[in-house]
Amino acid sequence: MPLFQRNYKNRKSSSPQDRSELLQTTIELGKLVNETDFNEPDVQSPDSINAYIYEPECYFSLIHQYAREGDLNSIIDAFNNVNLADRKAILSAEDYDKLTPLHHACRYGHIAVAHFLIQQGADVNARDDDLLTPLHFAARYNIGSEVGGTRRKLISYQIIGARKLQGAKRCGLQAHEEAEMLRHCDPILFCLISNGARIDAKDKYGLTPLHYAAMKNNINAAQELVSSGADVNSIDQNHMAPLHTAAAHGSLSVIKLLANRGAKIMAVDNRKNTPLHLAARSGNLKIVKTILEATVEADRLKLLKLRNNSEDTVLHLAADANCIDVVKFLLESGCDVNETRAMRNTALHSAASKGYRELVEALLEAGADLTALNKFKETPLHNAAAYNKVEVVKFIIQPDILLKAKKILSMFESSGTDRDSYVTLAKGEVLEAPDHRGSTPFLVAVSQGHLDTVKYLLDSVWSNFSSHVKSEFINSPNRYQETPMHIAAACGFLEICEVKNDKF
Repeated sequence: MPLFQRNYKNRKSSSPQDRSELLQTTIELGKLVNETDFNEPDVQSPDSINAYIYEPECYFSLIHQYAREGDLNSIIDAFNNVNLADRKAILSAEDYDKLTPLHHACRYGHIAVAHFLIQQGADVNARDDDLLTPLHFAARYNIGSEVGGTRRKLISYQIIGARKLQGAKRCGLQAHEEAEMLRHCDPILFCLISNGARIDAKDKYGLTPLHYAAMKNNINAAQELVSSGADVNSIDQNHMAPLHTAAAHGSLSVIKLLANRGAKIMAVDNRKNTPLHLAARSGNLKIVKTILEATVEADRLKLLKLRNNSEDTVLHLAADANCIDVVKFLLESGCDVNETRAMRNTALHSAASKGYRELVEALLEAGADLTALNKFKETPLHNAAAYNKVEVVKFIIQPDILLKAKKILSMFESSGTDRDSYVTLAKGEVLEAPDHRGSTPFLVAVSQGHLDTVKYLLDSVWSNFSSHVKSEFINSPNRYQETPMHIAAACGFLEICEVKNDKF
């Protein structure tokens, strides 16, 4: 079997001479691969490179595996058994994803290996296929607990072990360097930055290392980056700053850090979402509170009213996500419960259409208008009926709920109507409200074939109204003179036709 087809992931220990031979072969193979056109196999030369190479993984360099595993001993042996030119080739060797050994060392948090590779001349700003540098990898993956304790012991163990292995003279890692590394929040990031890593380097999506630290709530990396001068307001291709990223991913610790270091709370991305929009949509109450508390008092109400490209306020997004605790907090903080969004829908319209009964209750408790009309003159009950949200339909037409409908109450409170009469009138007002097509909620339910909603609405009318009202209710046409029976028959909703016939 050719040497470069061996499975190095399951390799056994070998002598320094064997390792040198493997690395030398890998380097030579890499040169051959670069000169070979794999799209046109050399069928005339069966002994050529094309006769043996089938997958790119076959020429995966051993040095990458050593770096990934933190095998500093093997790396030192390898460097001691090759010449200077080959060392440079090893340091810049790229795997199939264009990752260098330093990328792998930073990806897996091997500080001693990273320091050694950098000292030997590894490029701290090398880019992979996605333009990610070792600093991106360290910020994204090298996640530990707060500085101290087990994490500090692990780092110290790596550094001291490296010194014992290499000797102070060969390692170049003197005692004062060790102390300096341990003093920092993230020693690997410190090592990279102090050796020239570009702190605000952007990948193919415009993401900086700070974006990745925010994405993973990597507070150690974020502190190291910010302390080293990283731009807390740098934006990616979607105009998202690290604070947007942290809010979207629920990274509370990083949000607190960024807010205290000058991050713009009111900044918007390319969809005009603020970090608060993203936090509200994710339903994280702690983050919503943290962002609002970090906002200047004069700007808080403005922030609550800001709309994104879809005309959504933070309240609308929290309602869409059925985040009741966030909705309640936003209402307490000053959000208008009847604020409209696209198509003039209120949060109550959205909650009703999605069947969020508890949220509907919370919104009504806060004064949401049960008779609010959207662009199509639909009430929240129309929306609930259209999507067969029976539990919401049942809740809305309860007597106690109807008594809280302020707009309806104002229509009858001066007439001296008693409670029972008022409830009957209010229920009729809600049930008979026509949309832009002249369809009542009942007619909407019939047209969608929602048998459960149809049954409940019929039962509700039959138990509260006179025969004349019942007849009007079940036969009321839309603006096109289509009655519920016409629509049910035309759509083939046999069960609905039978239910309606049973009532007469």
